[in-house]
Amino acid sequence: MFSELGVVPWLQQSLTKLKITHPTEIQKLAIPPALEGKNIIGAAKTGSGKTAAYALPILQNLAKDPYGVYAVVLSPVRELCFQIADQFEAIGKGCKVSTTVIVGGRDQTTQELKVSARPHVVVATPGRLAELLEMDPDGVKKVFRSVAVVVFDEADRIIQPTFEPELGIILDCVTPVKKRQTMLFSATMTPSLKALAEKQLTNVVMVDATQTDGQQVERLRQYYMLIPTVVKRPYIIHLLQTMPEDHSVIIFCSTVEMTQRLTTFLELLDYKVACLHSLQSQRRRMVALLKFKGEAVRILVATDVASRGLDIPAVNRVINFELPDGPDEYIHRIGRTARAGRVGESITFVGDGDGPKIELIEERIEKKLELFPSKEEEVLKDLTKITKTWQRAQLLLFEVGFDEKHKEWREQKKRTRELRRNEQKENDDEPIEKSRKKKKAEVESETQETL
Repeated sequence: MFSELGVVPWLQQSLTKLKITHPTEIQKLAIPPALEGKNIIGAAKTGSGKTAAYALPILQNLAKDPYGVYAVVLSPVRELCFQIADQFEAIGKGCKVSTTVIVGGRDQTTQELKVSARPHVVVATPGRLAELLEMDPDGVKKVFRSVAVVVFDEADRIIQPTFEPELGIILDCVTPVKKRQTMLFSATMTPSLKALAEKQLTNVVMVDATQTDGQQVERLRQYYMLIPTVVKRPYIIHLLQTMPEDHSVIIFCSTVEMTQRLTTFLELLDYKVACLHSLQSQRRRMVALLKFKGEAVRILVATDVASRGLDIPAVNRVINFELPDGPDEYIHRIGRTARAGRVGESITFVGDGDGPKIELIEERIEKKLELFPSKEEEVLKDLTKITKTWQRAQLLLFEVGFDEKHKEWREQKKRTRELRRNEQKENDDEPIEKSRKKKKAEVESETQETL
């Protein structure tokens, strides 16, 4: 029971209304030390209640003395930010918690006004929050001077070098690490998280619930299909055709370009499909996700923006149309299925040269992928029709300007990365330059005394 973890009655009532009566393993391990104000590094499988594991302690301590921006929650995925904020508001109704979501794809001026109103909890993607702080450093910075808690959700991704410049800007504006509580949660306990605990955090408690959910492993069958790249499309159609009508599937691609091309291809074949990738507007992304969650469509084609933390319990199958970057991303992807006590399966397309990647995945999950059965003659019987449809899809995307828009988007990302890199280099060089000037001044002073 939550009472045994130290959760106060009003929060227990909120949980009961949400039909949450028993704590999960990560909540049992993380909530008591979090309530004591200790720094937490926690790992647990997706769908195991990690958000509540940090939201409950934050809300309970916030209710004692509600003021300004009490907590900042950082997440790498826009949709996950909205989901986190919804959970804070649902659980925190008893203390009238106010939240604000700060993500890309929304008007910056409006977001700046929302932050200036000093909500209790700010949930943000690192990039957009850093942009706000840079846009109005004096006005926005002071809002975060008394932050009591900083949370990294999907921490293994946020602490990667990609987000380093943005995190530097954000963490410079909030309460120093020794005076605030820091909580990091992830679906995987990576070496980088452990290193962070050892080097940068004191009074830290590490809680790992990833080894306790053996039942999920039993509920999730993991397959592979050895497929030459040129015939991937007939195989994806075969898997969709043979899937029960009431089943849902997420098809993961590694790039925005392939995600959109595969979506358009399936639409031309009259499949009801939703698409989720970074080139879309925030409104289109939210609509696609709502359609899939509401079962208006049964197929979601997505990049890894859909692999982390999103609460979509009824996914029967995950298909890796393209291999992920590494074993951790594989685990996040397949974690979209076999949730909430359901069974599920994942199927990974494996091509020539993918052997080393599969070996790393199998080593990480400590089991061998099973070969998914198929008959090549059945799969390739409509190869001509499928090939022509794919060509039509590519032509259609060219006509509507997708190729040009995608190129501009990639160039903009490249320019942004270079700008961030140069700014970081200037910041790194600044202390060196100051040291040189100081040394020069000391030498000049000694020279004058000698003379």
